[in-house]
Amino acid sequence: MEAVSDRQVVGYHCESKQAEVFEPDNELPWTQFLLGVDARILTSQPALHSEDDDDSLPVEETYFDELELDLLMDEDKSRAALAEALVSSLHVPPQICHSVVDKIVQDFLVAETDSRPYSDRMLVHMPVSIVVLVDEFGGLDTDDPKFVPASKSSIEKLERVRVEVSADCSICMEEMEVGSEAIPMPCSRSHLYHDDCILEWLKKSRVCPLCRFAMPPEIITTQN
Repeated sequence: MEAVSDRQVVGYHCESKQAEVFEPDNELPWTQFLLGVDARILTSQPALHSEDDDDSLPVEETYFDELELDLLMDEDKSRAALAEALVSSLHVPPQICHSVVDKIVQDFLVAETDSRPYSDRMLVHMPVSIVVLVDEFGGLDTDDPKFVPASKSSIEKLERVRVEVSADCSICMEEMEVGSEAIPMPCSRSHLYHDDCILEWLKKSRVCPLCRFAMPPEIITTQN
């Protein structure tokens, strides 16, 4: 397997789920944090001239790890341990680890603050889902930068539909309930996502998480 650090990150999504607060059997000196991370690394493949649509789907690698963090007494050490786990056991590309660590730590500390009225010595468990789309073939075209968000106008034109058959959103892996609102990508009406998930994704990457279809890019002009 090619090292993830050698691949180009096209887009990623990091979502913290609802934290659960437990009263431990043994008294703790202060609140402790238990993190469960589910990472999905999607590697885009070159489009093949074939009648089989599955040929253009990305290769998916899934990883899971649990970490105990001591954010209240040694945040720097906890951040370093989290960053090491993201790269070594979860195969998250190093170039996005800093922002992923920031997101997880911020969400954990918010959960800890919300639990204080209950107790100052709790165990806070928080699941996190990370989805990363990487391209080992150098990007969609050579003129594009590594991170290419979709244009605002193309995002605004996305259709909203009602979910007719229950399915999981491929970004957050949570259920899209029948009757709820979702957004299909223009490539296929079966590439359906929670509206918040796909809108956040397209702010970072114009590529559909399930195939190599690319939305129009956001053009950034610079002042001379």
